[in-house]
Amino acid sequence: MDHPVPSDPLTVLACFSRLNINPHNRNNGRKRLRHPYPSPLNSPNASSFLVFSPITAAYDQSVTPKLKVVETLARDLGAIAWIAGAKGQAMNIAIPWPQESSPSTLTASQNNTEQQDHASEPVPVPAVKKFIQLDIHILATSHELDWHLFHAAHGDLWSILGSTIRPFGLTINHSGLHLRIPSIETHDRKNSLVLLTSSPTAALQFLGLDAERWWHPFGSQQEMFEYAAGCRLFWVKTESDFEEEQGDKEESGVKMNSGMGMQDIGIRDQSGDRKVEKRLNTNDRQRLLKRPIFRAWIEDFVPSKRSSPSDPNRSPNPPLTRDQVRAEAFSTFGPAVQHAYTTREKAFLRAKNIDDIWQIAIKQNVPGTLDPQVRSAACRFLKGVLMDEEILWHGEKPKAAERDGNGFWDGEEVGAFVRENWEEAGRLGMLWQREKAAEGMRAKAEEKRIAAEAMTEKMEGERRGGERDMYADVHPAVRG
Repeated sequence: MDHPVPSDPLTVLACFSRLNINPHNRNNGRKRLRHPYPSPLNSPNASSFLVFSPITAAYDQSVTPKLKVVETLARDLGAIAWIAGAKGQAMNIAIPWPQESSPSTLTASQNNTEQQDHASEPVPVPAVKKFIQLDIHILATSHELDWHLFHAAHGDLWSILGSTIRPFGLTINHSGLHLRIPSIETHDRKNSLVLLTSSPTAALQFLGLDAERWWHPFGSQQEMFEYAAGCRLFWVKTESDFEEEQGDKEESGVKMNSGMGMQDIGIRDQSGDRKVEKRLNTNDRQRLLKRPIFRAWIEDFVPSKRSSPSDPNRSPNPPLTRDQVRAEAFSTFGPAVQHAYTTREKAFLRAKNIDDIWQIAIKQNVPGTLDPQVRSAACRFLKGVLMDEEILWHGEKPKAAERDGNGFWDGEEVGAFVRENWEEAGRLGMLWQREKAAEGMRAKAEEKRIAAEAMTEKMEGERRGGERDMYADVHPAVRG
């Protein structure tokens, strides 16, 4: 991608967007920033809102504090408020909304031209309690700049593509294209993301999109939608499948906005037999309400692509399964990605297995009606036998304490052992705790004894040293 970037390896990407900003205000904002900049490509309806990304040489954070930078920018831009943000976060600046000329004032001016030799100037009407929010992001390299410009291009296009690729385990965000780990994402979505690439071209090619076409504006909203539909993972249910599903929902008493269901996507699970419904997530539902282009995609364009059962070109199933996409990602982006994926998944599953064995297989199988002290002793004793391997069960290691080749305990086997032996574990646990307490007391007594001996030896040494110093000043004849 060709665009000017500052010579300094650090760059600042500043973006702000609000509705109904006219070209004069847009240009005025750019002039006030006083620097040349590359800017993300606007979406086809960019006339209704402002999005631009001025780039300026960044600062050395070791020399100039972040707060000083945001204060300087705020002063130059005439801001009334600003937030420096924590490390890695954007700096936020609130700029007063520029004064506009009201339609009534302009009309009055036009009428005056008929009665006067010169037209009177429009009277500025201040915008009340309106502000422009300027968000400034610190980017460490020109490569990061390229990705941010790519990710911000064409307005809502990545929201559209994101809703298409999400059911296949893919996510794109401010840092790159990611593959999600299913076993982790329901517990920790951020940790489930494995980076595939931060190259715009590589990301587009993997999705089956024309990388060269991306860097040119779309002539219309329809043209942009057709481009998005060119994604190799784009797939829409047939009319009969969609109507059947909607009928099932009505019979079950589930009400669903017709537009909300338009993007329902059926993805086969690992067995390939069961349909797993992937619908709009919370963020997409918000976009549906607030983003006209995204709503047009969901309510107008996607239904227009829904084929009838008689269509010979219809596809009853999605182009790929999630498993197939994952395999292609490993093949395309190399063994390092697969290693990162498997390593992180194994680490998570092991940690989860440890937590499940303790919280579920052991604690939940010891009756909660027991005396709290006895129950605690039973649980801890069983943990020592089954998990920590620091205690033997009647002189031997039970089979339930053994782990498989991947380092996992069998939860059912551990649970069965606990249910059969919790009473004995309570009795042994109380004895074990008493012995541990006695050992602790003996250890503390030994520590005190050693400390006392050390203190005595130190004092004796100091006494002897003092005597030597005292006799050192005595004449040898006297000492003899």
